[in-house]
Amino acid sequence: MSLKHKQQHWQTVIEKQSQSGLTHAKFCQQNDIKLATFYYWTKKLRAKT
Repeated sequence: MSLKHKQQHWQTVIEKQSQSGLTHAKFCQQNDIKLATFYYWTKKLRAKT
């Protein structure tokens, strides 16, 4: 997966979490995502904008 595709994927994941009304931890738990990975991409994508 290219970097561009990874960024698009994680942007979608972050938006879904935001719309879900769940905490970061609960959303990640329900979607089998490591919390540290979620935070890594959140920080990386914020720095890009």
